[in-house]
Amino acid sequence: MRKSDTQLSPPPQRAKFDKRRAKLLLIAARCFTEQGYDAASMRDIAREMGILPGTIYYYFPSKESLLVAVHKEGVRRISQKIEAALEKSSADPWQRLSDAAAAYLESMLGADRDLASVIIAEFPRRHSKALRAELMSHREMVEAHFRKLVAELPLRRGVNRGLWRLALMGQLAWTHAW
Repeated sequence: MRKSDTQLSPPPQRAKFDKRRAKLLLIAARCFTEQGYDAASMRDIAREMGILPGTIYYYFPSKESLLVAVHKEGVRRISQKIEAALEKSSADPWQRLSDAAAAYLESMLGADRDLASVIIAEFPRRHSKALRAELMSHREMVEAHFRKLVAELPLRRGVNRGLWRLALMGQLAWTHAW
């Protein structure tokens, strides 16, 4: 076996760790969605995962770090779907915005619903300053797509593009609650 072959895939123990961590993120997202972040306990999450509560700390040092990881994964998946939609989209700015919005909604309402729910429900302003900054930096990944798309639109002169973008994103996000 060549040295480069071994570098292509992680060692089996790393792959197992990554797979269990990914499953833990989805279970935590579901618990946070169903119970709310504050009410969901590490014991609840461990029970759903079928592990001892202390095992979670092998993957995440705290409940807050688990929230950060769930939030980041949700934003990553939404952003990835938007990017994939934009790669296939036409050059028309309205169509590009429509395709990005459809990809965003697909994430919000589809298979990634629990991850998206955590992003919507856990408003950064209710957390510590450091956590708030981290969650906001995650959200910036998605907002950057829409900021660029709205900047390219042929809107009437005088339209506040920032407010227009925020109104659109708010409407898209609230479809999750409707």
